[in-house]
Amino acid sequence: PFLRDGSKPLFDGQSHFGRGVETQLNESRVVNFNISHLEEGFLKPIAFHVILNYIWEHWIKSPEHAIKRKVLYVDEMWQFIDYEQTVNFLEKVARRSRKRNAGMCWASQDFVRILENVKARGILQSTFSYFFLEQNKIDKKKIQENFNLTAGELDIILNNPGKGEGI
Repeated sequence: PFLRDGSKPLFDGQSHFGRGVETQLNESRVVNFNISHLEEGFLKPIAFHVILNYIWEHWIKSPEHAIKRKVLYVDEMWQFIDYEQTVNFLEKVARRSRKRNAGMCWASQDFVRILENVKARGILQSTFSYFFLEQNKIDKKKIQENFNLTAGELDIILNNPGKGEGI
């Protein structure tokens, strides 16, 4: 589909949610931008950055939404951490969203990749709560160094925790 129409179908604002369903993003309680079907090497990071910029400019910074509490959820953040412009933008959102009655919640299966990225340090510094589900044993030392976890806590997240179990 991208060969015939380029990227226009992704960003032209045409969406159909069903008869009688509100299509104004500003009026919706939850909006999901699903970019999972996009190619990971080139198109996905660009689409993510464009969507992130749209959310920042037209939703988080919007004066008409100033009193609404807002949360931006970023899933699989590790996929975008190597793109300098995107990680800089994520850091700005993480640091400045509080003054706009907003917050950022992010998830990643590769915490150490984020930890070791110098540009992502501001994101980690602006994160106030961490919830660890199952972690790779390779990351044990880095997680222990940064969070002073007890042996029991490490055991929970490193040795086959139950589904949804974490600390």
